[in-house]
Amino acid sequence: MMDVFAELERSMIQERDRAGLARVRSEGKQLGRPRRSKSVGAHRGRVARLRLVSESIRAQYSVLAALSTT
Repeated sequence: MMDVFAELERSMIQERDRAGLARVRSEGKQLGRPRRSKSVGAHRGRVARLRLVSESIRAQYSVLAALSTT
């Protein structure tokens, strides 16, 4: 008997989720994870160069941390 109630509750939750997503889509809002900023891609080349010159991880982090605050 408990299985029946659990299944009913699950279907109600799914229905609410679908209705909420449909409402958000109808409002024209963007769903999902935000896109990565362009600055992340710009840092990728810098990281590769830091690795080539055998900088320590700490040095790489300090350089990238300084870049992200500007």
